[in-house]
Parts: sequence; structure tokens; C-alpha cells
Amino acid sequence: MQLQPHHVGIVVSDLERSMAFYEALGFEIASDIPRKTGPMAIRFMRCGTLKAAGIVSADVEARDVPAGFRVAFFKDPDGMEIELTQPL
Repeated sequence: MQLQPHHVGIVVSDLERSMAFYEALGFEIASDIPRKTGPMAIRFMRCGTLKAAGIVSADVEARDVPAGFRVAFFKDPDGMEIELTQPL
């Protein structure tokens, strides 16, 4: 059986700050779920082609791994590690 992810959930501390970060990566708002009570908001985003936006620090380098991929790691505004992967 091959697992195909439907979506990834990311909990953030500041929605507007994180929206700016993920939009700079090429994500676009798909839809929102209205909040009934409490501080939690749910926003669905889809990712198109990643844009060179200058949000990844200069010391981040992509590296090739034996599994046949090139990977790069960096952090979002909440310090969550993001991994970008592409086939070689």
C-alpha cells in the first residue's frame, strides 16, 4: 500500500506572520473555516511553484542524499523545521 498525503497541518502562534512566510514560499489561500469560538482559525493553502523570496538564510545549503534526492532544511517563523526535497 502506498500512502498519499492529503494535507499537512501546521500550528502557528501568529497567523498573519506565518501567512506572509508561507505566501513567500508560493503558497496560496484555498479556503478558510470560520471560527465558531476560541482563538483557533483554520486556513487551507495550496502550494504552487516555490518563489525565490529571500526568506531562507544564506547559510542554508541543499545537499544530495543517497536516496536520490536533494534536500534543504530551514525554519519557519515559529522555529518549525521545514524540509524541501526534490529528486536528483
